[in-house]
Amino acid sequence: MAVKRNRRRVAQRSLIAGAIGLAVLFFSIMEYGDSGRVGIPGAADDSSRGARGSFLLEPSGISYNSSGKLMYSWRSESALRESAQEPIRLSGLEYTGGMDRKRGWNARASSGELSADGSTLHMQDDVTITDLLRNLTIETQAMSVDLKKNSARSDTDVLLRTPRGTTTANGMLALPDEGKLELNNRVEGHYNAG
Repeated sequence: MAVKRNRRRVAQRSLIAGAIGLAVLFFSIMEYGDSGRVGIPGAADDSSRGARGSFLLEPSGISYNSSGKLMYSWRSESALRESAQEPIRLSGLEYTGGMDRKRGWNARASSGELSADGSTLHMQDDVTITDLLRNLTIETQAMSVDLKKNSARSDTDVLLRTPRGTTTANGMLALPDEGKLELNNRVEGHYNAG
């Protein structure tokens, strides 16, 4: 008999605890439901997502090609995104591209932006590019990387350093897959003989 009474008390207490839990859940949803809304990107009511912005520490991005090889990666010290329609602002940015090809290349910048659609990485402030071509370092103040095409463009002054000298130009287009680096205009070189 005592066992049956204990089971009834436990069952009654379980029902009461469950009812209280459901009531708390219901009131939480009613009170806070809209402020913590989880949305699906591309959904009809995507406008409320990111209205207050998002701040991330040490974000990164990677992409693979159709055969599963790593194409590129980027990482940053921090990122800020105001809304889904705006680019992501990055600081302390590092990029490695062409990893699925014969030769990968690297770029670093103090700051930058990843386009809202994720196709272009804009690097700014003290951009340094290495390993694009053998023994070549490129310095510029701004550069855009087309992540899908593995190409880079700068419309600002660039400085190319090699062990034998330097070249300056106003702008460049880098096509690493083709082994090409095109300098736009006002090209000047200074090289050591010997």
